[in-house]
Amino acid sequence: MFIQHNLSVEDPRFVEALEAIPAAVEKTASLGLRARWAAEGPGPVALTGGEWVNGVVLAPLYQISLGSQVRALECAWSQEKLGEWLGHTEVRILLMDSETKSGWTIDVTHRQSSVTIVPTNIRLSANCFVVFQMKAGDRVGKLYRPPYIKTARVNLLYQC
Repeated sequence: MFIQHNLSVEDPRFVEALEAIPAAVEKTASLGLRARWAAEGPGPVALTGGEWVNGVVLAPLYQISLGSQVRALECAWSQEKLGEWLGHTEVRILLMDSETKSGWTIDVTHRQSSVTIVPTNIRLSANCFVVFQMKAGDRVGKLYRPPYIKTARVNLLYQC
């Protein structure tokens, strides 16, 4: 289920990053390249409990033609390094649309490998960024033996 996410309130750093995108997009658009939208990287490390921690931002390598819409999202992440935090950890995917400046979240805590169909009314641009986020427990503070996601992978299936 997709939940609207207010980037300016919850993640003001992402709004700043999204506003810097047009300059980078112009460079790649002039090359006329099309992206194969798939990425993999390390996930988040929860050094502090009770707050959402970001992993690597996954994004297309090149600008995808404007008007392209994401139709499905395939993701996988490893839970082997959660340790004793396995039952107390939440994992979600934050999607940030660089064209509409909107954000959405999907809870993937209990789905280490899944495919999610994107509803057409969301109109998620293929020029979006994906961040795996993790929250360990509810108590805020430093964690002993912090949990982390070793690898996170995402594939976007989009239609031009």
